[in-house]
Amino acid sequence: MKRLLAALLALTLFLPTAAVAAGSLTVASGAGYKRMVNALAAAYEARGGATVDRVYGNMAQTLTQAKAGGVVDMVIGARYFLDKSGIAFASMRSLGRGRLVVACAKGVTFASADDLLGPEVTRIGIPDTKRAIYGRAALEYLQHTGLYDKIKNKLFMVATIPQVSSYVITGEVDMGFVNSTHVLAVEDKIGGWGLAEEDKYEPIDIVIGVTPDAPHPDMLQPFLDFLATDAARAIIRANGL
Repeated sequence: MKRLLAALLALTLFLPTAAVAAGSLTVASGAGYKRMVNALAAAYEARGGATVDRVYGNMAQTLTQAKAGGVVDMVIGARYFLDKSGIAFASMRSLGRGRLVVACAKGVTFASADDLLGPEVTRIGIPDTKRAIYGRAALEYLQHTGLYDKIKNKLFMVATIPQVSSYVITGEVDMGFVNSTHVLAVEDKIGGWGLAEEDKYEPIDIVIGVTPDAPHPDMLQPFLDFLATDAARAIIRANGL
């Protein structure tokens, strides 16, 4: 019995050390970038990098996680929200420009803003206009095109871009505002999509910010170095940035 207890004690003492050695980065990201972040994490891990744990949500949820302190290493999202978060990010690096697109249910097409007025378009999905950057961009787009008052009764607001696309896929909305990264992940399930005119909303700079109290500081630079490689840049471009 004494030998058994000694063995169990030794095992108990060993496990925490092993867990620390096998620690992983935690990256919190806007839900609309899930496909891209998953691809970057997989490529990084395949090259022998640390495991990258991922957390997704709208930016309000993402930044709340980051504010908790000592939990999230990096945040990926629109610079607009990171700048306004009140978090003193240790560093911030641009990944690319986000683009607003309109995803269409099957049987519906989008080529220009006027297509939102079509009689076949009775319901339009839009992400939260205060907590999601593409919801904010969609609102700007509708206001600058002069369409907001004409279609505001068609708008159906949800929290995140994936929720918008799910309604487009099921046909519960005829069109939905999402981003170019996410639409590439679902384009085989929808009727089509088109870019919203980029001069009708403020440019969207998508960045990665290092939190001031990142729990794994020794793992940060290798991942940031990876993001500058040709392989990572190819993944980012392939995902619409």
